[in-house]
Amino acid sequence: MNKFLIFWFTCLLLLSCAEKKEEIKIDPLMNAYKVDGVKLEKDSIRKDMNFFLKKYNRSWSEQTKNKCIELLFIGQQEFKVNYRIILSIISIESQFNIKARGKNRGSTDYGLCQINSKYLTRRYKATEPLLKQYKIKYTSSKYDLGKNIFSSFMYLRDVSDYSDLIQFSDLILAYNQGVRGVKEKRPSSYYDRFLKEYLSI
Repeated sequence: MNKFLIFWFTCLLLLSCAEKKEEIKIDPLMNAYKVDGVKLEKDSIRKDMNFFLKKYNRSWSEQTKNKCIELLFIGQQEFKVNYRIILSIISIESQFNIKARGKNRGSTDYGLCQINSKYLTRRYKATEPLLKQYKIKYTSSKYDLGKNIFSSFMYLRDVSDYSDLIQFSDLILAYNQGVRGVKEKRPSSYYDRFLKEYLSI
């Protein structure tokens, strides 16, 4: 065998070995151990939300569902309030009717989370910077999904700073009665109703 053939045979052998080494390096399951925590969390939110939508026979569009999931996901991260708390409150307050309107003496409650008209303008305004930060579109409607849900998160975060509200049940009751109502220990079945909804998901 002449030197020329030996040279090419050696080159082919080296290339073959290099390809085999490359094949060994590329493992088709190399990323299998990685878990997409965001996707898992959003899937969990979707499952729990769909439970309530089915319960109340609500037919939301996929766009509305996806927006609500995004709002609940972001709200939980930003305000450190479990999204299941918001879902349970929505279940009691509006039964997942986006256009829900509740009449009170001298005021009206609006939307999924039934934000009271006395505080609606101030609370909705406070949500706008966060909605802008996450590039979530919003409107001037009193039923705006983003403003309504973020207002609920904000309120629960804010009342948690009150030293008089010691127990978790106090925070939930404050959503219905206000801080004054909890301090005055007004009788209410609101927390029991909340607990029933929360434990159902």
